[in-house]
Amino acid sequence: MRISVNRWFVIRIAILVVAVGGGFRRGRVGPSSIDWEGCWIISVAIPVSTFVGLTYMYKTCPASMQWDKPSWFASPFTGNSQPLQLWHAVATTLMAAGLGGIIGGVSKGAYSSLPQSCTFALVGLGIWIVMKIWMAVFLREPRA
Repeated sequence: MRISVNRWFVIRIAILVVAVGGGFRRGRVGPSSIDWEGCWIISVAIPVSTFVGLTYMYKTCPASMQWDKPSWFASPFTGNSQPLQLWHAVATTLMAAGLGGIIGGVSKGAYSSLPQSCTFALVGLGIWIVMKIWMAVFLREPRA
């Protein structure tokens, strides 16, 4: 019996494993280059600018661009034709790297590295939430 596995799903999982490992290693290395205030500013500014950027692209880009809901089984490397696939991959990779950094920092007792790791995790989570909100607002109506 042959089991069929989607290659893009495997590639996305591999990217997340590498991101968690890289974050874990970074979380154990040394102090963060940003403080907690910078963490919160960045964690709000990037998702807000992502929402604005997606809206601008949606309103100004050619109608041939596909705005399908992101899928784990589609290529994330189609930013020019399917931007939501790319942003979904970016969000999940940032969350994975941040989570790895948090686990690495806490396991080593390197609490000074936590602001940077939390920034990655919060930015990824923020982009993911913003994408969900954006899709609820813009993808429920047919594109003009």
